[in-house]
Amino acid sequence: MVERSTGDLLTRGLSFPMSDDDWLVTNLIGGGLLLFSFLLLPLLAIQGFLVEVMSEALGEDDDVPEWGDFGFGVMVTGLKSLVLGFLYLLVPTTVFVAFALLGIGAGTASGTEDLVGLFTGVGGLAFLVLLLVFGYFAPAAQVNFARERTIGAGFDFGTIFEVATSSEYVVGWVLAFIIIAVQGLVANLVALTIVGILVLPWVYFFFSVSTFYIYGRSFANALDLDAEGGDGHARRPPESRTDDTRTDDTRMIN
Repeated sequence: MVERSTGDLLTRGLSFPMSDDDWLVTNLIGGGLLLFSFLLLPLLAIQGFLVEVMSEALGEDDDVPEWGDFGFGVMVTGLKSLVLGFLYLLVPTTVFVAFALLGIGAGTASGTEDLVGLFTGVGGLAFLVLLLVFGYFAPAAQVNFARERTIGAGFDFGTIFEVATSSEYVVGWVLAFIIIAVQGLVANLVALTIVGILVLPWVYFFFSVSTFYIYGRSFANALDLDAEGGDGHARRPPESRTDDTRTDDTRMIN
């Protein structure tokens, strides 16, 4: 299915988690894993699954991934995706720490705490600005990783900048932001009851799948990948995409 209009993209994004005959089982497993995401392996599996969602969204005939198609490789994929996200977050964090250290050094040298507060405040502002900037570009980097399956693809700034400066990506990013806001609202309402608190992982999983689908679909629209036939590459069957014995997930991190 190809969505070009804003309304179609939003509708497809919200309905995508339920677009498969086994969607209930898929979401039950996903929410269950998210419930135990404080353990590393379930967290990696969830992140790997979301990478597969973006990969499916790149193609014209997108389908909800099925947990039964994945082996241990889905956790390797999730690990790579989290490493990529960490590397993008590292720049704003480094800037903040640098300003804080400069403030401590200047305050010690001058004997006043005012400089510490000044440098920390400036560093905090710079952190927020950079966090917003990187938060805008990071989804495009993650989709390009889903497309190429190498961390290096997340730093293909030519492709990422081309996508991020397109109107299709801007619309998709805004829609994803709205879905995240709705997720927060629904989560707050659900959390008003004890039973609701117990189902929160399933709420977060459902909306996460919607969000990552929109990221992938917006990327595809920006590069007009449907005209190239899917994601611009040969479509790989699910079992070959994530099975650690048969995919690129066993290769060294690029």
